[in-house]
Amino acid sequence: MFIGMVASAIKHHSIHQVRNWTQAELLKHVLDREEKRWQATLSQYSENEKASIYKLLTIATLSGGLDLEHDENHVYDALNETDIANSESELERYIEVIKQLSGNPSGSLQPDIFAEYFLLQDSQYRTGGFTRSLKRSLVTAQELSPQDTHAFISRAAVDYTSELTAFKWWKLLFTKANTEESNELLEELTASAFNTISQLSLHGERHTILDHWLPTLCALEDLKSKARAINYQGLLNSHLGNKTIALEHYQTADEIYKKLGEKSGESSTLNNISQIFKARGDYETTLKYLQQSLAIQQEIGDKSGEGTTLNNMATTAHARGDYEIALKYLQQSMAIKQATGDKSGEGVTLNNISQIFKARGDFETAIKYLQHSLTIRQEIGDRSGEGTTLNNMATIAQARGDYETALKYLQQSLVIQQEIGDKSGESITLNNISLACSARDDYKTALKYLQQSLAIQQEIGDKYGKGATLNNISQIYRVRGNYETALKYLQQSLAIQQEIGDAAGLCVTTINIGHIQWENSQQKEAYKSWAEAYQIAKKIEHAQSLEALTGLAEQLDLPNGLEGWEMYLND
Repeated sequence: MFIGMVASAIKHHSIHQVRNWTQAELLKHVLDREEKRWQATLSQYSENEKASIYKLLTIATLSGGLDLEHDENHVYDALNETDIANSESELERYIEVIKQLSGNPSGSLQPDIFAEYFLLQDSQYRTGGFTRSLKRSLVTAQELSPQDTHAFISRAAVDYTSELTAFKWWKLLFTKANTEESNELLEELTASAFNTISQLSLHGERHTILDHWLPTLCALEDLKSKARAINYQGLLNSHLGNKTIALEHYQTADEIYKKLGEKSGESSTLNNISQIFKARGDYETTLKYLQQSLAIQQEIGDKSGEGTTLNNMATTAHARGDYEIALKYLQQSMAIKQATGDKSGEGVTLNNISQIFKARGDFETAIKYLQHSLTIRQEIGDRSGEGTTLNNMATIAQARGDYETALKYLQQSLVIQQEIGDKSGESITLNNISLACSARDDYKTALKYLQQSLAIQQEIGDKYGKGATLNNISQIYRVRGNYETALKYLQQSLAIQQEIGDAAGLCVTTINIGHIQWENSQQKEAYKSWAEAYQIAKKIEHAQSLEALTGLAEQLDLPNGLEGWEMYLND
């Protein structure tokens, strides 16, 4: 359908004009032309009859078509309950008309983005928005085919993330099912909502989920679904940098799971809690929660969860610079993923193993694991994972000084992330592209990509990413010799990292502040900043920062590397 839209638009407008159109403009063009065709077909009908025919087209499109061949009686019974027609013969005429309008034997528009656009518009056949008539249409469509109706609403919510109309449709049906205690419908609508939330999360629509979808689910009487929704609130708040709020939600979900004896949910929540402490740099507490999660997973035989927990234990060991232990956990995880046929988990684990070899400087082995990971992710259609792996392959190429190859991988990654709406991944890739440009001394282009990344992070509320990007922007101004502006960005970054408890980020930013102070001939202040960074890095065993501080100690003639910072602090 979309290719046909473009062809239609080019036919009636110049290709140069169409090239500058947004998707909405293109869809409006097609809808305007369809409406003219429909009006010609409906010229013999009165305005009231046209409204009824459009309403029938809406119901058919929502429900995936009128199944007259296999379930004619059910279709007629449901439609007779509406105010579409005064008699069955009139209804039969209208059904024949919508078959002509849609060009489909079932009378529905194809389940595509145009059909969603058609139903989301407040056009004349909709009589001005979310009316009682439209509400009845939704209920009728659900009666005809709950699965198709819920799927249509979910697709519309994801394809038109700036619209809340699809959410209102879902909530109407959800509230009705809840009020009438229709358990089967309630379960289907709940499952549909979680599927929608998963997709919206990928698109970076975290505030939409938190403000609209989750509050309704969190009020459910079904405690298992309620705990899942509360756990999701924790995940989204964690992504937004609201770690304290996230922890509160996780703890609430954990209490419900324990009350229900739901071991699987409990182990998953403990895993999530561990990541809050990891972000704070409290690796000891992180491992405590991961070990609790692992014990439950081993008790209930949850091999998939066990593999995930071992992966998280590995990334914690990696952050502390303990590569041997990290590799041991990853190898255990890999054995589980392969034994259970978990190709997605295998792709993740291979990716994580590559990062151990990268950290050791063994780029050849790292790239071998990344290529294996990429093959699996492409094989199973894991587009998000493919984008992540390409990103990591780019960092290997960049570490080798092959910036052309690095940019090639990053551009491939960016295309995937934009295609699937992965806003968070897109912002990371833009950041990495900027680093490749900086390495080639193209600071103007690097700054452009960082500003694009920052705009996305502000849009989706990614505080962690924002803190890192502000740090990277500061380094552009630093190499240009504009220390005042560099320091301004570092202070903004520092404020965010202090707010969200990003200990690793604080290490990096404080080290960079020390560099600016040194270059401004503020040696005393620089030593103080670097010593402060050392204290944080030592506490959380942040390998990258400790390595940087070791190098600094050598340059400053401090004795015995990191011991020099200990001596400075005790002086």
